[in-house]
Amino acid sequence: MLVALVALVGPFTHGKPPAPPGPAVELELRLDKAAVRVGDKARLRELVPQGTKAEFGIVRHEVVRIGTFDGRGRLTNLKPADYEPVDDQSGLFEDLPHSTHHFHGLVYTVQEGGLQGIEFTFTPDGPGVYLLTATWVVRGGVGTVTGPPVVLTVRPKAGGK
Repeated sequence: MLVALVALVGPFTHGKPPAPPGPAVELELRLDKAAVRVGDKARLRELVPQGTKAEFGIVRHEVVRIGTFDGRGRLTNLKPADYEPVDDQSGLFEDLPHSTHHFHGLVYTVQEGGLQGIEFTFTPDGPGVYLLTATWVVRGGVGTVTGPPVVLTVRPKAGGK
């Protein structure tokens, strides 16, 4: 009976729920290079407008392989049904964390043209074409902001390896 009551009226809460983050916030993703070779560094910047009031507590990244290179170094685009999520345990994007938690709110380390944010420098370890997305979660879990994806092409090392 109690379970049915909770389902009808919702979970018990103490006090007011956290306020939503306010007006829509845009998250912009920028890569410093559109293409690198295996072993080269790439930098991803994640930016919101300066003065954004929302406090963010979690940053999540997703990486999906959307293209591959054959043994001769030729690019092959995958069909959407064949896109492959990159497991964060694979080591392909080891320096780009799947998730980071900021218990006192995200500290912005980058200021750029009216925007503020953070950056990650990473070294892709496998050839392919990758779709990268980032999602920032507002502290208290009252909202998320996901930026439009960016595409990074990671070419085989010179000599085809």
